[in-house]
Amino acid sequence: MSVDAHEAGVASLWITSEPVAFTAIRSDSRLSPSLRLALASAHTASKLATSVRYQSRPVGLICPDLLDKVRAWSEQDAMQLRRVAADVIGPVLHTTRQLAAQQGILPPSLPGIASLNIRVIRPNEALTDALLAVHRCSHN
Repeated sequence: MSVDAHEAGVASLWITSEPVAFTAIRSDSRLSPSLRLALASAHTASKLATSVRYQSRPVGLICPDLLDKVRAWSEQDAMQLRRVAADVIGPVLHTTRQLAAQQGILPPSLPGIASLNIRVIRPNEALTDALLAVHRCSHN
């Protein structure tokens, strides 16, 4: 699924460093009707989203979803997501982009993001993807 990064509900995530809860995707007016429909068709019922930052600069977004069940996200959920984004994912994304730029795979800075590609990843797939990425880096 591709998402317009300029859409108000998505663009607002880049501005704030605080997690944003989308408790009921189907009825959340912060998202456009087309995005709500696309997320609902992917069985996303609830979403907690935050920008991933490195040294105060946004370098990505992370959005854990709850599939097929609406749930209010707790302050503890938001705090854990904020910590993981800031302490783990932000530095990893920053370093990955630096390495990719050094190898000529990716420009050192992207002029702007027009769309985001979203992939639903199950926990076992996330571990597999992470291990493959580590394996590739160790052999380059």
